[in-house]
Amino acid sequence: MREVRLLEVDIGVFQDELRKNIQDNQLREYVDIGDEKLQEFYRDWERKFAEFGDESLIKIEELKFEHEEQMEMLNVKLDRAVEAVKIKPSAKLKEMQNNEKLVAVNERVEEAMNYRKELKILEIKEA
Repeated sequence: MREVRLLEVDIGVFQDELRKNIQDNQLREYVDIGDEKLQEFYRDWERKFAEFGDESLIKIEELKFEHEEQMEMLNVKLDRAVEAVKIKPSAKLKEMQNNEKLVAVNERVEEAMNYRKELKILEIKEA
């Protein structure tokens, strides 16, 4: 009977060792899987950040191009305005300016104000 008990003790020790080895192997596999998942996570986010950086650079270039176009359009508008200023005023505009001055000299304030209003409207149309 003693041998049976020794055999049972040996079996118990062997089973404990076997369980410990199985647990160690499972824990090692679990850690390896966790490392793989972590590396995959890092790779995915590095790729996403790289894509975001590329998209940002493309958007910056598009905005620069759009800004240059807007500046060009503004310069064209300003050039047209400068050209319009260089053109002689129309005869009617000149006549109204003179009439306004003459009426103002004669102290007819209301009539001068009427000329001034018409003159402003005409000047806006000329521009």
